[in-house]
Formats: sequence, C-alpha cells, structure tokens
Amino acid sequence: MGKKIILLSLLFIFSNIHTYSQPLFTEDLHWKQQKEVVTELYESMRHLVNDTTPVIVEYHKQNFSEMSLYDLFNRIFKRQKIDKQLTLQKQIRQNETKNYLDSNFVFVDNYVVGFGFKNKSQITEWGKNLNISPFMPYSAVHSAEFCIKDNNIYILIVNGCSGIPCISFYVFKENGDIWELQTASQAILKEQFSIRVDNNQKKIIFETVLMEIGELSFELLLGLK
Repeated sequence: MGKKIILLSLLFIFSNIHTYSQPLFTEDLHWKQQKEVVTELYESMRHLVNDTTPVIVEYHKQNFSEMSLYDLFNRIFKRQKIDKQLTLQKQIRQNETKNYLDSNFVFVDNYVVGFGFKNKSQITEWGKNLNISPFMPYSAVHSAEFCIKDNNIYILIVNGCSGIPCISFYVFKENGDIWELQTASQAILKEQFSIRVDNNQKKIIFETVLMEIGELSFELLLGLK
C-alpha cells in the first residue's frame, strides 16, 4: 500500500477511534483481572467482526469550479480505488478476527471465560493483527518469557499505534497444552523499558532507566499468596 493510502487510512482511523473499544492509555500500568480482560477483548473483536460501517475516506475539500475536468475525474476514480482497497483490508481483518472468535475463546454456559492459544507462535501472529482499527498496518510485537513458581509465563508486547508511543501488554500462562491469557494492561511509554522478576517481592517489575512504571504481582498472575 502506497504512502498516500497509508496516510488516508490513518486519518480515517483517528477520526473514528471512538467506535472501537481500545482501553484508554495511561502513563503507568494498571492490570485487569482475567475475567475483565477476556470479556473486553471478546466484545472488542466481536464489534470489529460485526462492523458494517462503509469505508469512506474524506479528502481535502476543493471547490469543483477550481478543478479541471481531468482533475475532477482523476479524483473520483482515485477515491473509488482507495475506498475499494480499504474495504478489502477491512474484510480481511474481519475474517481473521472471526477465526479467533470461533477458535480461541472458551465459553461456559454461554459466558466467555477464557482466551488462549496452542503455542507462542500463534500468540505472536495474533498480536501482529491486533490493533485499534482494521486499517492500521500490522503491529510491531516483542515478547518476554519467564518461569515463575514452575509456571511458564509469556508476555506479548504490542506497539500498535502510529504517532503515539503506546504499548499493550498481554500476559499468558501455560496451562497444560494451552497458553491462557491471564491479564493485560496498556500505557504510554516514551522511553525504553525493561521487565524483570523480583522473587523476594513476588512480582514482575516493569521499569525504565529512571523509574518503575508498573508491577504485576504473583498473586494476580498465579493466585499465589
């Protein structure tokens, strides 16, 4: 996709960002309980799949009387082409998301209670497709792995914003042959950060060179006291 199409896509996204259920980003980390994060994730993805809003890109308004006949037809056909491309991208993202809805969520008595993957590679691929809008380019993803109290932990780090230094963290725990989502958080991080385990304090610490930006307790993550 060319630079012009990407720019128009971003303008469309930020003018319609309220239609998606992306949580508000803050300057530090606030971790959600498993039930809350799984429910919010399911509703957000379901909203994307069911979204039938037409893809229409607004261009800089110009008086038609100031345009030549060539410029007028060129704008009309170029707009149709870009709208068609964006619509196709949206449909592809919706189909990918529907596959996750059908295959990766766990239900009990018609209530969503879990979200997981069979391996870490699947988690990473999901993270690349996770974003505030189906029109954004694929997200940049990183990960960190730890073994805490004999539990394998996989932290997916998603940088999916454009022009905003926002990061999403999704923490998975291996349970048998499934990696289950345990908690998640989002934050605006303008500096490089690191993640380390403090076994004495029983928590995972997220920090920059100058300060701690958040911590995830073993109690919340594993249910340990």
